[in-house]
Amino acid sequence: MVLFLLLDKTGSDEIGCVLAREGALIKLGRRRKHLHNPAITIDRTVEGELPVSDIVEKAAALVEELYTENPLPTIGIKPSEAAEPLPVTVSKFGGVPYLPIGVEAPTDSDGVPMGMIAQINCTELPENPIYPPTGMVQFWVSTNAGWGIDKWGIYKGENHRVIYYPQLGEANPDAVATCEDHEREFWWPIKHECALEFTTLGREIFAPNNSINHPLVEKWNQAYPEQAITSLFDLDAYDVEEIEEFTGSGDYSRLGGLPHFMQGDPRREYPENSDIRRRTVNLLTMDSYGNTVLWGDVGTANWLIAPDRLAARDFSQVFYEWSCG
Repeated sequence: MVLFLLLDKTGSDEIGCVLAREGALIKLGRRRKHLHNPAITIDRTVEGELPVSDIVEKAAALVEELYTENPLPTIGIKPSEAAEPLPVTVSKFGGVPYLPIGVEAPTDSDGVPMGMIAQINCTELPENPIYPPTGMVQFWVSTNAGWGIDKWGIYKGENHRVIYYPQLGEANPDAVATCEDHEREFWWPIKHECALEFTTLGREIFAPNNSINHPLVEKWNQAYPEQAITSLFDLDAYDVEEIEEFTGSGDYSRLGGLPHFMQGDPRREYPENSDIRRRTVNLLTMDSYGNTVLWGDVGTANWLIAPDRLAARDFSQVFYEWSCG
């Protein structure tokens, strides 16, 4: 996040401070002008008042339509530090993973065992159209310094894995947890094993982010094609806080719904017809949680899959990214 001092060059002596984040502008002064899309403008009056434009009202109405017409199935995840080691067959962040007898942890491109970040026992979930009704879905990433991302910011498929076990049987007694070791300067997102509580959300949170498949973007473009946008941040007639007044915040872990990208949707870097762009179903968004789960500087991690592969229970090509806050 960057702080800018804006000077009005129109002759006004008005000065304002603006926070810039991922293309969004959050005005802290008295008046704000649109800087991205000249077709969409808005003025402010005094600080704290809502915009006089009807753009916010239009967007809020579209969100209400989305809730009615196309609610995204979403299961909220509430983590809590485990008071004692959890069984290997339950849903959790970190801890000792479930591995069938005779099966070892997957290895990364260097042949080093990966660490289990999360596992979801499907029988513990509320009824939903995303996860299988039974079995275990696990999320593994490399224990390298980038947690599955190389120094160039590339997400190599061989350095992260999503594994599905349709049935649970006898567990490998030699399975071990991946833990931080400060003496070896080894850092890991999961600082403490977490038990998970799942809740079906009554309304998906269409919080502001620049996801390529954000339903509100599509809805807006259908309703107002003359003011077409590619991201909610093109509508910087809002403050982020104002969007969240009618969508809610996206700062929570979840299965389904929309991913939560801290540094923008990396799928935008791929051609529109690429396979990466097809990976639109959110298998898991893991948000930082206190000092227990930390993706860098209070960041997030996301795993997305193509709908047809999900239907086929093929988890071999899942898009994974994490980024700092």
